Amino acid sequence: MTETSTNRVDWRALWASGDLARFCFISLGILLHATNETMVATVMPAMVGELAGVQLVGWSLAIYELGAIVAGAAAGRLVSYVALRTNMVVAALLYA
Repeated sequence: MTETSTNRVDWRALWASGDLARFCFISLGILLHATNETMVATVMPAMVGELAGVQLVGWSLAIYELGAIVAGAAAGRLVSYVALRTNMVVAALLYA
């Protein structure tokens, strides 16, 4: 029989290692992206009426997703050139 070991990490260990802030930051980014996707899906029926056809809905969703992917990749690359704090301030100003 083989023994399996399970490494359990609780919140205290996560806090003590200093990774809790990173975990929360990544979780917040995932939550914001999921919320944004939900809002786009909610607005989609009105977009179909404005675009006067269902055939263009796929293109609008594809362009939206492509923009989200390119922006995410560009932000990740930009962090290696400009400080993270500066990037977050610029992003907050653009978002507001």
